[in-house]
Amino acid sequence: MKYTKFEKKVIEKLLDYKYPNFWILKKQFLNSSVKDRQITDSWFFTDIKVNTEVESLKYKEKIVFWNLDCIYKWEIVMWFLLYIEDWYLTLLEAYTYDESFLDIDINSCKLTYNKNIDIPKKLLEN
Repeated sequence: MKYTKFEKKVIEKLLDYKYPNFWILKKQFLNSSVKDRQITDSWFFTDIKVNTEVESLKYKEKIVFWNLDCIYKWEIVMWFLLYIEDWYLTLLEAYTYDESFLDIDINSCKLTYNKNIDIPKKLLEN
């Protein structure tokens, strides 16, 4: 399956850094597709399938990367997590705060970095 415009926008924004290992994650994203998608009124999961011929990270630990919020009608209404497991991107996850996901006009969401969240140190190493 293909990514929705919103999924693509979120992942691209999450990976829009110039840290040492992010070029690998960007390359993985460009060589990936949606394996499965689940949506409810308060969250969505996008299972990511990366072509395993693409370069991988050098460590196997599970990493959850979170530093992006969605602002809609002047409030933070949603946040996003990106999972890296067994060397590859595996999952995009989104949760809403108080509103139903189905009531949010995702095309009107402004994606903004949450400056209170640290990037996992493993992603910053060479």
